[in-house]
Amino acid sequence: CIRSSLARSAQCYLCSLAALLLGCGWVAGQSATQNFTLRPGWNSIYLEVQPADASVEDVFSNPAIDSVWEPKVRASTVAFIQNQNEAAFNRGGWAVYVPTNRPEAINNNLFSVAANRAYLVKVNGTSAIAVSVTGRPSLRSLPFQPDGLTLRGFLVDQANPPTFQTFFGPSGAHYNLSTGLQTIYRLNNTNSLWELVAPTDLLTRGISYWVNTAGASSYLAPLAAVVSLGDGLDFGTVADEEDLTLVNNTPNPMAVSIRDLGAGNRPLTYYFYSPTNTVPPAWLPLPAVYSLTLYPGTNQVLRLGIQRSQMTNDTYQTVLAVSDGNGTLLRVPVTAQRPPLGPGGGGTIPAALQAGLWIGTISVSAVAETSH
Repeated sequence: CIRSSLARSAQCYLCSLAALLLGCGWVAGQSATQNFTLRPGWNSIYLEVQPADASVEDVFSNPAIDSVWEPKVRASTVAFIQNQNEAAFNRGGWAVYVPTNRPEAINNNLFSVAANRAYLVKVNGTSAIAVSVTGRPSLRSLPFQPDGLTLRGFLVDQANPPTFQTFFGPSGAHYNLSTGLQTIYRLNNTNSLWELVAPTDLLTRGISYWVNTAGASSYLAPLAAVVSLGDGLDFGTVADEEDLTLVNNTPNPMAVSIRDLGAGNRPLTYYFYSPTNTVPPAWLPLPAVYSLTLYPGTNQVLRLGIQRSQMTNDTYQTVLAVSDGNGTLLRVPVTAQRPPLGPGGGGTIPAALQAGLWIGTISVSAVAETSH
């Protein structure tokens, strides 16, 4: 419930909002570093990466941090109040962490963080602090609270951010031609008030918003990417092919680009076929940037393969950045491993993994007779 009347955001708030998120830098393999600038008072952030050490105490170790809060799954919308400083906030519906050197830490029930989750972070003092979180990006997204408010951030392209209306327009649960955009609130870091956004305002990556939903919704973005299993493309030690399904949720054609953020060799391939059969189908090396067109309201399966002979290490890791040029930017982690070496070396598969029926083709170049 909203405990006081809403106030429109001041123009100067846009400057403070932009300062909250510094950016997202990429390092080797599947790791990304997400950088936040947290101002004194309350901050609403969206974590996109899964750190190797996911303990709250490690991720939010800066001594200026007073507490970290996460809304419990399917929490009541009463968790939302306009004034974040109201005492009523410090009640049920939330998991909380305070530094373990304080007596109230005995009530901690938030012990770890996860990718694609929203957090409220309260900072003490009068100076902003920098927090960097390094980890693996994840394509997994949680559904919205039906007919209620969900604290959520969104995978937008910070170099070309969309408006709220453009981003949520394809989703009937968030936008209606008759009533317009469902109510969405952002936190004003200056006065700790949640303020209603305008449909023409721009989204900011790394920030969480209270988003109202009509009915159920699992909406990700105008462009969605779906994998067969898990939160990325994992070839393991035996799979040679994985599918990445791209979905255009808009009524317009979409120019999609897939950029390999990895450095060095690129053992990924894609299956090429000509609709007119003028060129025979083939597996081709995936270029550094691969482009395709998605027709309105359709999906397309991109078949990706792995050439383990081109891997320079036993484990290959990279990230594919998938964008639509209109404000959506998704990141898909990719992993592949070489089969373990056999007892004699040479890259053979151990006997323990060879059990079962094998199908193949044998070419015989000569035959020798033997006498009995």
